[in-house]
Amino acid sequence: LAEARSLGAEKLDISGGEPTIRKDLAAIVKTAANLGYKTKLLTNGSLLTERKLVELKENGLESIAISLDGSTSEIHNLIRKKDEKEFEKTIESIKRVAAHGFYVKINTVVANANLYNIPNIIELCKDLQVNEHRICYFTPTGRGLNNVDGVHPLLWLSFIRKNLLQYQKNEAIYIGIPFLEKNKATNTKCWLNEGIFPLHISPNGNIYACSIKASTNKQIGNIKNEALKETIEKQIPTQECCFGYKQHFANLDTSYLKYVCPLKKFKLKEII
Repeated sequence: LAEARSLGAEKLDISGGEPTIRKDLAAIVKTAANLGYKTKLLTNGSLLTERKLVELKENGLESIAISLDGSTSEIHNLIRKKDEKEFEKTIESIKRVAAHGFYVKINTVVANANLYNIPNIIELCKDLQVNEHRICYFTPTGRGLNNVDGVHPLLWLSFIRKNLLQYQKNEAIYIGIPFLEKNKATNTKCWLNEGIFPLHISPNGNIYACSIKASTNKQIGNIKNEALKETIEKQIPTQECCFGYKQHFANLDTSYLKYVCPLKKFKLKEII
């Protein structure tokens, strides 16, 4: 963390799996805060007790992101593969996090199972007064390769422009997309190709250029073997998208489309 900070890193996202099961989570947060990081915790919210939230707040955690994939118990639990009480627990966790003064972010992964529920999820997030709502496009990586439920890219673009048009002035909403028309001026380039490394470090020390690279097991080094700076300096940008969405959708004409980095997020007005 200290080395990355010296190289210009400003933000730390602590994710998993489920990071709240780590007994040293507060210590990690405190170390990051003392180094000057803006630190965010990505969690399902199930273990965020009052005591845990107080501890994290006291140690410098600023933001908490919680997954919410449906506006009802039925839809949320269908996607999360949890029991029927999971939805209620998630909503209570969101309210509890807000009450403790954290910046509250909601992550929603769009899939065929919840596509037409997205406007309702947006309304629910408005009612909960969250600070940010990120709607992520389903990226079939990792375990997702065996459970592909991705919305067709062109259907998703059409859905955004037709069904989410009314929310384009909502500055709290961010959208993820796999493709955008080439005539759109929006910058869709991969961060790596712009010289920005959203590094992903796994618990065993493996270094990945980004979380998408981590999901495809393409490590660039290990923190136990060499300095971060040495690892980064060896990387050569490819000027290509590292994730091939096209292979998951038959007969998709990409001649008028450009790839969008899966880690990029956009305001609705940039897409509509």
